[in-house]
Amino acid sequence: MRRSLRPTAAVLAAVVALALAGCSNSSGSDTGNEGNQTTSGSTEGWPRTVEHGGRSTEITAKPTRIVSTSPSLTGTLLAIGAPVVASAATTPSGMTDSQGFFSQWSGVAADRGVEVLYRNLELDLDAIETFEPDLIIGSANGGDSTLDA
Repeated sequence: MRRSLRPTAAVLAAVVALALAGCSNSSGSDTGNEGNQTTSGSTEGWPRTVEHGGRSTEITAKPTRIVSTSPSLTGTLLAIGAPVVASAATTPSGMTDSQGFFSQWSGVAADRGVEVLYRNLELDLDAIETFEPDLIIGSANGGDSTLDA
């Protein structure tokens, strides 16, 4: 049985959109357009639309509080400087720290104050709400998929 790559493409599109946001020059000079960062904290280039799974989502302003329901994506988000405030954690193992954050990025998460959203990949919508995110990033396939929710 062959799996569809659409869910993976949807997540990839969201990560690419964030990567572009994280790599943008806050002065706006890399776009060739006039204008600088506004006093409201949003930058030129917003809103942005992310295409995923045959649908689209408009992100109206540059996110300031991101929660990740996918530890497999959190490292990428941290690498691009995304403002992650909490991440789901997997079961602690030899590949993770004691919280369940993958060793490759757990130090960066600690430095940035990223908190555990919920443990053992057990989706907790109430926990997500307590962090008051303006953007939730999740995976559509794999062990940390939240597609059914």
